[in-house]
Amino acid sequence: MVALFVLKLVAGITLMWLLMPRKDVTDGFFRIQMLVALGLCVLAVLSGDSTSLLARTDSSQHEAEAAATLSELGRAHHFDPLTLVAIVDGETQWRPWLISKDG
Repeated sequence: MVALFVLKLVAGITLMWLLMPRKDVTDGFFRIQMLVALGLCVLAVLSGDSTSLLARTDSSQHEAEAAATLSELGRAHHFDPLTLVAIVDGETQWRPWLISKDG
């Protein structure tokens, strides 16, 4: 969560560097901004969840099993499996250890 926020922030900062008029800004500003961006990138790496941003490990087998199960349940109960996929993705982002307090 922190890593995703930091990476979005750094992307926004670097995009603004491209849009800023360089003749109106001193060189020291860019040097300090680069140090800020570097520090934020280090924070993203040290936050510990940056690996989940890059790739999901061993997910292809689980995704295939989940897709088959959802397809079967959708046919049996007459609902669109993609609706359930959207709900699960929005609520838990496919993290199985998240359990609702309501059960």
